[in-house]
Amino acid sequence: MLQDVLQTETRKIPHTYLRNGIYYLRYRVPRVVQDMTGLPAVLRQSLNTRSPDVALEFTRIVVSKICELKGVVMARNLETSLKMHFSMIKTIYGDVVIHDENDAVEARKVRTFMVENDDIIVKNHSVIPNAQACPSNVDLSLSEAICQYMSWRENRRNKDGSLGLTASAKNARMRNFDLLLLILGDISIHEVTKFKLRHLLDRISNMPRRNKRPYYKWTLEEAVEAARVRCVPEDDLVASKQAKEALKDYQSLFSRYLTDEMGWLQVAPTAGVRVEFESLSYASFSHTQISQVVDYWKSQPCPDYKWIMLLGIYTGARRGDLFNLKISSVRYDKSCDRFFLLIEKGKNENAERMIPLHKSLFEEGFVRFYKAKKSSLDIEEKLFGDVKVDNYITSKFRLSLDTIGIPKTTPKKRRYSFHSLRHTVVTKARSQDISLAKIQTVIGHELSEGGTTDIYTNEFELKDLLCVIDCLDW
Repeated sequence: MLQDVLQTETRKIPHTYLRNGIYYLRYRVPRVVQDMTGLPAVLRQSLNTRSPDVALEFTRIVVSKICELKGVVMARNLETSLKMHFSMIKTIYGDVVIHDENDAVEARKVRTFMVENDDIIVKNHSVIPNAQACPSNVDLSLSEAICQYMSWRENRRNKDGSLGLTASAKNARMRNFDLLLLILGDISIHEVTKFKLRHLLDRISNMPRRNKRPYYKWTLEEAVEAARVRCVPEDDLVASKQAKEALKDYQSLFSRYLTDEMGWLQVAPTAGVRVEFESLSYASFSHTQISQVVDYWKSQPCPDYKWIMLLGIYTGARRGDLFNLKISSVRYDKSCDRFFLLIEKGKNENAERMIPLHKSLFEEGFVRFYKAKKSSLDIEEKLFGDVKVDNYITSKFRLSLDTIGIPKTTPKKRRYSFHSLRHTVVTKARSQDISLAKIQTVIGHELSEGGTTDIYTNEFELKDLLCVIDCLDW
């Protein structure tokens, strides 16, 4: 909390805080390192610099060295070496305080010095290969392991080059770790077994959806207890894939980090654990069903929900694509005399595309709706401002199906939902022998089945895509 306040006006650097403009290191030493070395629980040390670049480099060096020691180095004189490390830093700069906030040159000097003197920093340390490390010498509680794992994960590069987890991914992971601690208890990492994990995943599968009444008022403990006694109706259970997503997070903790990265476990308890779940695929609406859906939404009074549903029906666009539409997303192409949606970003790179608008939308009055919005809103504001959360689209659409009398699933257990509109559009277009590449372009899927010819497939012009939309005759 104090660190956030102190660094409000300057650059935030993990494991540091500012005092009178000078960066200080504050790093919580893992318990295993404390036990091996006698180091204090928290390292506090002035970094003698005002430069965020230099402070970041110092911090990276110290943290990386301690992380290496956690699984690879058994240090007899770690405390002495760390003091030597800080002494060397002080020797380099003496009593001079660096004031240049963008002093990347000094940061590179530090990196070069530390690389050249790496033998000094790790002198007197006995290096033990990871494969030979004795797991019994490291005994962490689950809460300690999770804390260290999250710190490690926050500093790890993702495949796209970004650093750490997004806020939503971090929150989702911590919710699964909260369940791990609540159900298994804060036990040692060596006490976690396959049997306990299977028990945990079974409990998660039987928990209620906490965004529904009355469960949204429940505590996590109440939800877990309800799962234990199996008192949650089947229709109120969490999505079937939730336990699978939780298992992925546990595999990352136990297998990727504690076993592969640190060598503290010889065999991860997640090895061989599987989650059996039934993933219901989406159904396509019949011509009669989709016509009923069109008639229902044409008669609805709320324009934002009315048009977001009709656009889904006549474009097959994803829920997120429609929810994020801006006033500027609606364009006009003079060459084919047609309005279209410009999807600028989405689920993947293929989501960026142009979607022609069906003539039925013009006849129903979409252009009037759009122009009225354009006259009263900034061009970068949302087109459907009354739709506050994208999940509302799914729930509203499901209510409309209930009103019409369309069941939740087909006899073959394929489900009807807003996403079924995409399947319906694709099914209809393919029945008209339209080029698969054109259908995939409109829908936002990666071009497939083209082999080498995909290389020569340039972007289609809008007029080339009209056939995909105009074949929708409901």
